[in-house]
Amino acid sequence: MAWTRQTQAQIDDLFARQRAADPFGLRLHVFFAAAYAFFAAWPTTYVDWAGLCLLVCWAVRMLTHHRILGPLVWDPVTRLTVAWVAWVAVSGLWSRGTWSDWAADAGSIRYAIALPLLYPVIDRRGVVIAAAVAGFALGELSQLAHAVSVWAGHAGALFNRDPARLSGWWDPVAGGSMLCGGLGVVCGLAMSREAWPGLGARAWRRLRVGTMVMIPTTLVAIIATGTRGAWIGAAMLLPLAALVFLLRERGTFGRRIALRIAAAGLVVVAVGGAAVAFSPGLRSRVERGYTEVARVFERRDYASDTGARLAMWVWAGRAFAHNPIAGVGAGGYRAFAESRGKAPEPDGSGPLPLPLPHAHAHSWPLHTLATLGVVGAGVLGALLVAGAWPRRGGGPGSPGAPHAAVTLGIAGLAFAGLFDTIHVNQQTANLLFILLALGVKPRPTDGRE
Repeated sequence: MAWTRQTQAQIDDLFARQRAADPFGLRLHVFFAAAYAFFAAWPTTYVDWAGLCLLVCWAVRMLTHHRILGPLVWDPVTRLTVAWVAWVAVSGLWSRGTWSDWAADAGSIRYAIALPLLYPVIDRRGVVIAAAVAGFALGELSQLAHAVSVWAGHAGALFNRDPARLSGWWDPVAGGSMLCGGLGVVCGLAMSREAWPGLGARAWRRLRVGTMVMIPTTLVAIIATGTRGAWIGAAMLLPLAALVFLLRERGTFGRRIALRIAAAGLVVVAVGGAAVAFSPGLRSRVERGYTEVARVFERRDYASDTGARLAMWVWAGRAFAHNPIAGVGAGGYRAFAESRGKAPEPDGSGPLPLPLPHAHAHSWPLHTLATLGVVGAGVLGALLVAGAWPRRGGGPGSPGAPHAAVTLGIAGLAFAGLFDTIHVNQQTANLLFILLALGVKPRPTDGRE
């Protein structure tokens, strides 16, 4: 029965048996799952150690409770994740790069294990989400400490970064993408009036108030990273969050609150504009971005940060054109550019006048098309849509919980990922799979979910 499609009553029974048979092990599993989510916003070393602890706990518990994983097999997110991991893995057979290049590009697929690791505690996902929010709050505090050290004249004392990019313990680019995902999560939690599963009423109220506070602080944190792609991602996410809120709150309440949302949006724009206007470092990044784009289009001058990124996108387009169906393989992106950059084109036009790119194209859709073709891009796109699509689990009559946090968290990562390869970078890939794991549909309906 465990590996056949279960009815809602059977899913409820599986989780009820787990709680009755192993209450201590379940509490321990919830603890390690919450720790894993808490450290998701921390440096990668903490992520991997927390994941290892959760893996050990899960492996021991599944010796006797493996049947609880049965419903997960039938979820489209799980099936698309398996297809994605398989396609990335087999792409090494035709990759233009070395096996080392393939491993560097494909290594983040290991975080897909979050789906089975977190599923046995899916009825406590409120605790897991609350832990993730707490981890982001500490990440933002690290940015504050970074800012204080720079303002006190001790730049580099805590974090060795460009003084104009106050990203705390995150790398500025990865930090901007992570914070866009975190912004989506806190927006989703703040707009929800229903309690999350596994949280008491008092804990839920505290979490909701905390997320309301974190919306503006996360926006400030995104601005402070100086990551222009994250700025654009946040600007795309906020209107979507407002739309989701209005759709969820149709009727008198929704109409009454619409004006407040518009006013809040204006405040956000004003705060962001003031931050850029009064911060020489941020203002210079905006001005440089405009100037660098103009130089590329006017003189084909790629000797700048923005120019190099545009060159990477051009290389991605050429790699995709070389093999549109399967791409040049995971890890083959830079190797393809190196081979074309050193040899004349088939038409005799000579070497390409483009700088060689980094290991990835700094854009998840373009890098996926370049390395895995339309097949890989289709699978990853479908996975993101399936994970973000609001699906209420538990059947008719289920109390349910707001799904906006998962939906907007994935959307925030996807928007920021237009300028960052979120499925290759380890921190963003880990956060993505955690959100996907928390959004699977087969869930119990015993009052907790």
